[in-house]
Amino acid sequence: MPGDKPVLYEMMYIVDPNVGDEGIEKAIANVNSEITNLGGVIEKENRWGQRRLAYTIKKRNEGYYVVVEYTLPPSKHKDLLSALRITLEILRFLSLKVPKAKLLQDEHDAKMLKKRAAAAQARAEEEASRTEEANRSSSVTDSPAVETPAAPAAADVAPQEVPAEDPPAEVAAPEEPVASETAPSEETAAPEAAPVETPEEEPAADEKPPETPA
Repeated sequence: MPGDKPVLYEMMYIVDPNVGDEGIEKAIANVNSEITNLGGVIEKENRWGQRRLAYTIKKRNEGYYVVVEYTLPPSKHKDLLSALRITLEILRFLSLKVPKAKLLQDEHDAKMLKKRAAAAQARAEEEASRTEEANRSSSVTDSPAVETPAAPAAADVAPQEVPAEDPPAEVAAPEEPVASETAPSEETAAPEAAPVETPEEEPAADEKPPETPA
């Protein structure tokens, strides 16, 4: 029909729990397929699970609750309700048009959830960066402790060079007494040569007088 715009509906229906888990899944899939076959779109699906009924329905005291939101043209909505009435697994259902106030509230809640999720993610990233910086700083402080054992090794090598310098100092020390011992030997040689020259010159002066007898 022209102008038959889709409308947002909310429906709660109760599935018979005696059909088992597979029967419950099959009943939920059948409801969703009925909506989509009529041109609708499933917006949300919330499974409340098995709960006790307020009163007995078809001799059942418990039921599996499902809440679904969907958009569907109003002309097709009656066909959906007719199909659900003849579905044996469905104990009871109730479908209502979602008012605009609820739509606005849902939009507001969705925006708030996004903001909270973004804030939580930002806090998580900040905490992760802080922990990473703390780990880096701890690794930097621990690195000098690893290098400290290398310093004693260098200090142990340095004393080995000290004995190499000591032998030259010990050799230079005995050279001074050797020089002092040779100096007095030269002085003793000089007085021994002086008495040898003086007796040779004196007899030469005594030999000149014999020239007068000729």
